[in-house]
Amino acid sequence: MTRSYFHTNRLFHLDSPQGGGRGWYFEVREGAPRGPYVSRELAVMALGAYVGRLQGKQRTPDKQGEGRHHGSG
Repeated sequence: MTRSYFHTNRLFHLDSPQGGGRGWYFEVREGAPRGPYVSRELAVMALGAYVGRLQGKQRTPDKQGEGRHHGSG
């Protein structure tokens, strides 16, 4: 059984009076916050998909057929 874990404190809501950027976002280590999403639930789903893509990239072989993590030597 596979489970994805992520920190719920990565989610936040902005309520801009001008309307720009209003909605739910999630923060990532790799860069700027992702969003906006119209609901917290959609932001949670997007965060799960984002984490899944990152985990998939770690296991994906590169074009030469070698793993992404190379040993020294």
